[in-house]
Amino acid sequence: MFNLFNHYLSILAVVFLSLLFVRCENGGSELPNELHGVVVSNNRAPAPNVKIGLYSVNYIPADSGKAEQAWTAKTDASGKYAFKNIPQGRYNIVGLQDSLGFFRDSISITGNEDLGQDSLGRLGTISGLVQLQPEVDPRNAMIQVMGTENYVNVDSTGAFTLYGLASGVYRIRVFVALPEYVPLFKAIEIQAGQRKTLLAPLVPFFSGTPLVINITASLDTARGIAKITWHPVSYSAFQTYLVFRDEENTVNLSTRPLNSFRITDTVYYDTLYRNYGGRRSGFDSIGAEPIVNKWEYRVKVKTKQGSIGGSNQTAILHAIPPPILITSVNIKLLQTTMDSAFWDSTGRDLTNNVFKGDTVRFVANFNNPSLTNKSIAWFHSGEGTIRKAELTDKIGSDTLVWVASAIIGNDSLSVEVTDITGAKSYAWISFRIGASRLIGKLNTVSFDMDAYAWRGNVVHVSTNDNGKIQIGYFNITTRQDSTLNVDSKAIGLPSTAFWGSKLYLANAIHPNFPGAKLLTFDLATGLWDKEPNPPFEITSKIAAANGRLCATSNTQSPGDSNQIAVLDLNSHTWTKKANRGKRELSAGVWFTEAGGTLYLTSNTSGPYNFGLEEYSPESDSYKTLAFYHGAFHGDTPRIASINGKLYIMGVVDSNLKPAPRVDVLNPTQGEWLPALPFLIGRTTPAVLVIGKSIYLMGGQTPLNQNVISNTIEEYRPE
Repeated sequence: MFNLFNHYLSILAVVFLSLLFVRCENGGSELPNELHGVVVSNNRAPAPNVKIGLYSVNYIPADSGKAEQAWTAKTDASGKYAFKNIPQGRYNIVGLQDSLGFFRDSISITGNEDLGQDSLGRLGTISGLVQLQPEVDPRNAMIQVMGTENYVNVDSTGAFTLYGLASGVYRIRVFVALPEYVPLFKAIEIQAGQRKTLLAPLVPFFSGTPLVINITASLDTARGIAKITWHPVSYSAFQTYLVFRDEENTVNLSTRPLNSFRITDTVYYDTLYRNYGGRRSGFDSIGAEPIVNKWEYRVKVKTKQGSIGGSNQTAILHAIPPPILITSVNIKLLQTTMDSAFWDSTGRDLTNNVFKGDTVRFVANFNNPSLTNKSIAWFHSGEGTIRKAELTDKIGSDTLVWVASAIIGNDSLSVEVTDITGAKSYAWISFRIGASRLIGKLNTVSFDMDAYAWRGNVVHVSTNDNGKIQIGYFNITTRQDSTLNVDSKAIGLPSTAFWGSKLYLANAIHPNFPGAKLLTFDLATGLWDKEPNPPFEITSKIAAANGRLCATSNTQSPGDSNQIAVLDLNSHTWTKKANRGKRELSAGVWFTEAGGTLYLTSNTSGPYNFGLEEYSPESDSYKTLAFYHGAFHGDTPRIASINGKLYIMGVVDSNLKPAPRVDVLNPTQGEWLPALPFLIGRTTPAVLVIGKSIYLMGGQTPLNQNVISNTIEEYRPE
């Protein structure tokens, strides 16, 4: 009996072990899956104490209801790490250490997986905009990087920036905490150390009734017909547009639409005044005989289910009945080169801006549908009547040549046109008299760009989202910008300098010069070439002066020294110079060349302090200049030199917003003083000097800190 029991027990054990073996062979959860690898630094040395995160590809950061798991580990002294007992599936792995890291996505774990070796690289950022319905606060949106712990909230302007991203392709989730929005998923690739700005906004799908936007109203005065237009909506349940009209500033808005028929187009004609028996009359659908009316039009969407959408935009129409038609007048500043208005953060229109003391030209256009105009007069508040002229036409124009006052600030001119009946019509134009003006727009810009003077014009260098080098040429005389036809295979995120007719590009890549660390592009011939590699890796700006090119390797940790080397552009030989002094913190080293002397800037002791040193390549010596305590953050300041004075710009205010502030330093006096501000606050602009003018271009602006301005501004400090 005992032997029989043992016999059955042996059979059961064999069956159990067989079933267990089959389950493990088929990849069951009992299989002890394992993942391990090695992390090295950029010089191939083992990287200890690197934080390693392992996340399911569907892991959602900042999601209280997340069901996917995540694990963390650290590398040991030899750079090794391991994860054990990991369920089968696809995972992302993220390694971070200070400003360095690596990222690998969609790793399949089915057993014992060896990832091999990963190298740490510089972390980058992704910036962009989220676009929701006009009435929705963008702060309801959150940007989540799937399969990582990285996420960020969207600010009130719709802008966001994701920090700490290693090179790789990320799956971005745009989540809106409102029931009518569907999360948006988008794959975005970033290179090591890249500050990437998305050109197009991220638009999550909105399942509710959309709002109608871009509503405009214009009047055919002679016929008394208003034309209302708007932007079309894309909505599967759309039935018709509803058009509403009220007197401006009406408290109780109408609920009955003007149209009694379906409108599927984006235009509606509203007859305001009609003719009866050959006599003009103000009686029509309005039912009144007004002298002047200001009407407010709204447009909404009605769905097939009968619901009506909201409205947050209106179009104001200034209607004058035909019986009392008068002369229409408008004024334009002829000097403006901008084809559309540009506003600063306070809503101020910067399109009309002129230099103090400049001679400018204004033109007044007038039009009377039926009567001849008799005279025109121009007025300025500080001077009274400054021009009068006789008129003999219904339609025409008059030009005023005027010298702007030397007083900085807002100003205005007015025009009075009198017809043969004595009726008077008026127009005003407001403008700003300042030390700077917008003179044009650039075709190519990027977050961090450089600019140089060549043949009296502006050459600007930027990179696109793919790292391709873009070289533009802005003609100051014609105010036109063009893109030079450079080799499209030259890619990278280079630091640049300029001497003679050549651009010098550090850390750029060109297929004809493998391994080269310093390339050249000759603007005169359009040819690429290379210079000898520097004695160290260039990690900051380069600058050229007097036939020499100066380069640095800025500090990577507190207490380090910055290396300096000079390249003789005639003999093409490098000479190492004395290291720059130690700094507690170096956020970036920037050069500005002025008469052969280099000025090096860095953030030295906190977010609102700014260090400035003067370096002479001739004597290989440094001199510390006046410490600047003005508004400053990160690596944004730029320096320009005119008449021996240094001007600092590209700073931020106390709220970390780009500010148009300018401060000036006279090195012989050693004191920073406020200078006249420029028009548009912008960080990281390209800056150069031609004659007595400083030109600023690109840079992030107060309108949206994650959108690069394509304007170029001319600034005259004196």
